[in-house]
Amino acid sequence: STKTMFFNADGTYEEEMYCLKSTGKWFLNKDRTKFDCTITNFNGMELPTFHDTTKFTNVILKLTNDTLIYGNEAYYGKDKIYGHDDWYFVKQK
Repeated sequence: STKTMFFNADGTYEEEMYCLKSTGKWFLNKDRTKFDCTITNFNGMELPTFHDTTKFTNVILKLTNDTLIYGNEAYYGKDKIYGHDDWYFVKQK
């Protein structure tokens, strides 16, 4: 699947995947090895402010000026099956 994300220097982001659109804020952990996002708007609907920026679910695998590769781990579905997803992003020219 294709996912487009714009990470802005002011700490905000925009994301689009399929017909879903969201905006919010992104943040890094202290040693810059993990990041996460808080969603403030989903498909035009404002969401309550979420202040907990201590849960980092995205592990940065590669970060350069034009490439971001991150992975996240979770237990999915009713049977709680472990899975790992990697997302690859390149800077739009």
